[in-house]
Amino acid sequence: MNLTSQTLRHALSSGTRDLHDALDSGMGNFDHPQDYRRYLRGTYAFRQAVEPMLSQGKWQVQPLLTELAADLHDLDEPLPQAVPRPALDGPAALVAAAYVLEGSALGARLIQRRAAALGFDATHGARHLARQTGDAGRWPRFLQWLEESRDLAAPAVTSARAVFRTALDAYGQQEVRA
Repeated sequence: MNLTSQTLRHALSSGTRDLHDALDSGMGNFDHPQDYRRYLRGTYAFRQAVEPMLSQGKWQVQPLLTELAADLHDLDEPLPQAVPRPALDGPAALVAAAYVLEGSALGARLIQRRAAALGFDATHGARHLARQTGDAGRWPRFLQWLEESRDLAAPAVTSARAVFRTALDAYGQQEVRA
């Protein structure tokens, strides 16, 4: 079954809402530097598992592993192990994963403000956030690309859910099943 991109965007959003909400609520408020450190470790573990898989997709996600490694180094944190990679087979799965990673830039804007309140910025501890939020036009360009990609199949929601579960695993949260 082929989906139009508008339907696909809606399907990805509504089909992953429970996992997205669980991920958001598990992030916390970053009241303490330890909260931010946990976030950094989880982000690195997640991106290390998923980011390299997307080099084969039509949309090139913004790589953040170099900046994340530098941020962890700033805080004297070791590089965490990647969590197990989700199965991403076929173009729809790669688009679904890109949707999750590109969408994370929207949440990064809030995290960036919280990190700044803890003393982390583009030169110390929050390089990856500065890079991720530095291009305000990236999300609209991704949505335009998604709209132009009308050959995507229904398994995209299943794949997006797998990517969100990988993120939940990376952040050490309880997996939500629906």
